[in-house]
Amino acid sequence: DDAVAAHETRRVDFDLLVVAKDTAPIDLRKELTAFADGKFEISVHPDVPTHLTVDASALFQVLAELLTNAFQFSPPSAKVCLRVPLPEAGTVSLEVVNPP
Repeated sequence: DDAVAAHETRRVDFDLLVVAKDTAPIDLRKELTAFADGKFEISVHPDVPTHLTVDASALFQVLAELLTNAFQFSPPSAKVCLRVPLPEAGTVSLEVVNPP
């Protein structure tokens, strides 16, 4: 199917740890700096596979939206956390956690 083929062509290999800790998209980094003010934490389980094949653009878009919402709807003193827990076989999960 052409739609599936087009979607698959946007997938790229990248290192999850580098993306999570060092090279978030510039807009996302600016937003985190503006909102977080030391209230942002990244927690990646050591057994998480670091090299993934994903649609990086879609992943960044979803993460940016989730993190923006977490900062906007958390109390000012709250810490927002991006967690990458121990995965089940063949999966990787990203969790944006903010206090109620």
